[in-house]
Amino acid sequence: MYNNINPSTVVKKSGLDIGQTALLGTFYDALIQNIGSKVKIQFVDNRAGTEKYLTEIRVCYDLSLRKIDCPGYHGPSSIDRSFPLRLLSRMP
Repeated sequence: MYNNINPSTVVKKSGLDIGQTALLGTFYDALIQNIGSKVKIQFVDNRAGTEKYLTEIRVCYDLSLRKIDCPGYHGPSSIDRSFPLRLLSRMP
């Protein structure tokens, strides 16, 4: 499964590069389009509160190991979608 959904490959297919900044909503929409299902993402604020860092992309599967929309998660809120998200190779 990791080879099918390699995080760095998914980021590049979304038109972004590690180290680049994008709006959280734009990045999330590109992820959904690339992966083919609604994923769960987690992020943290930087200390200044001016941008967010991506910490996790969670892809959900059914018992047959087919990708499904992650249950109970509807994506980032309308407020969070407008925040800049920096894609780091590792957390500072």
